[in-house]
Amino acid sequence: MQKNSPLHVLVIPTWYPNGEDKLIGVYHKLFSTALAEYGVKTNMLYVDRQGLSSLPKYPTMQKLYEESNTGYVTYCRRMLDISKFSTDAQLSAYCRTVEKLYKAYVEQHGKPDILHAHVTVPAGYAAAKLGEKYHIPVVITEHSSYFERFFEGST
Repeated sequence: MQKNSPLHVLVIPTWYPNGEDKLIGVYHKLFSTALAEYGVKTNMLYVDRQGLSSLPKYPTMQKLYEESNTGYVTYCRRMLDISKFSTDAQLSAYCRTVEKLYKAYVEQHGKPDILHAHVTVPAGYAAAKLGEKYHIPVVITEHSSYFERFFEGST
């Protein structure tokens, strides 16, 4: 971060309000709007995972799109969700897609000071990989009330 420049936060949510359900992920939009209103340079990267039921129309779908919001822009990229076949392959493809979005974002807006992901898998995992590779601090907000169950029995 340059002296006297606003903090630059890039938000990476797992969900985003689009399609049929306008409430899913609405918190991410409210969070980003609040950051922007506070004077933080804020934008969002979102991977729009399309179910296999979208396969027939997927080849003709617009893959990259942007949505202007109050004080920030969401940069989106569609991909097929193949998790029914392989969760490992899906997570790997998701991470590659986030990195593609990130590289294009940095060309236009510069390197962010912080990556803030919402929900550990997949956005948090992808953000942690990006942060490690590009030396950016990462904050992950987990929204699951059963998060501690992931660690039951661990020592």
